[in-house]
Amino acid sequence: MKQENFNAILTHFKIILDDIALIDLSLLTKMKKIYAISGKHTQNKTLLVVFSFTKSKVLLKNAQNLEKIFFDIKEHSKTTYNESIFFHQALICSKAKNYLNSKEITTYALV
Repeated sequence: MKQENFNAILTHFKIILDDIALIDLSLLTKMKKIYAISGKHTQNKTLLVVFSFTKSKVLLKNAQNLEKIFFDIKEHSKTTYNESIFFHQALICSKAKNYLNSKEITTYALV
C-alpha cells in the first residue's frame, strides 16, 4: 500500500504525521492485508499505527494477536512509541475493542 493512502486515512481522522516509515511485518505475522507505520505527531509524540484491511470481524483472539504485534514491534524497535493506534476496516466486537483499549491501543473504524 502506498504512503499517500495512509496519509489520506490519517488526515481524515485529523492525525498528522511527519517522517512516516513503513514497518515490515513479514517476520511478525502471517496475516495478510495488515500494515504498520510509524511517524512523528505534531505534538512531538512518536506514533505506531497499524492498519487492518481484512473483511472478517475482529474478535478477541484477533485483538490478542494484534496486541502481540504491537508488543513485538515496540520490543524490536529502537524507537520509543508514545501512542499506539489501530485502524480496522471490518467490524470489531466489543470485547476486542475493550481489550485493545485496556492495552492503551486506540481503535478507529474505517467502515
